[in-house]
Amino acid sequence: NYRFLLDALAAANSTQLMMEFSGALSPTLIKPVGEEGLQYIVMPVRLN
Repeated sequence: NYRFLLDALAAANSTQLMMEFSGALSPTLIKPVGEEGLQYIVMPVRLN
């Protein structure tokens, strides 16, 4: 659901974010550049 990604982007108080992807069904890690200790994880959900 793209809204979870938008929520994480809106909550960051940084103008630059680093996003780490490792696969289509793996979590995405979002970290504000220059801020230690803040991390957002967006988990994919597969519905059958």
